[in-house]
Amino acid sequence: MTNNSDRKGIHLLPSAGAVLGCDHGLCFHREPKLRTVLWGWAGEPLRADEEALLERTRAVAPQVLEEFLTAAEIRAVVARAEAMMASATLPVPQDGWPSIPWPPL
Repeated sequence: MTNNSDRKGIHLLPSAGAVLGCDHGLCFHREPKLRTVLWGWAGEPLRADEEALLERTRAVAPQVLEEFLTAAEIRAVVARAEAMMASATLPVPQDGWPSIPWPPL
């Protein structure tokens, strides 16, 4: 499951002993739609393990996600990983986009 702080209990699906998450148009959308309640780390430098995870994401996303996402969505995932690697920081809220999920709880 992706780390999407907008996820709520209704976005989890029990399935044959596993719990699956559904993306509702934020995590994998072609357009950036970053929303979270965890802005306390915005702009902080990436740790080495976070950089490694981004590099792995960039490298394997096309093969791993091709069954589930469109080519444009996969390109967006890779571009986001590359942008974070280039900035070497955690993302900050986007201008004009509601950065806090609603309702917040």
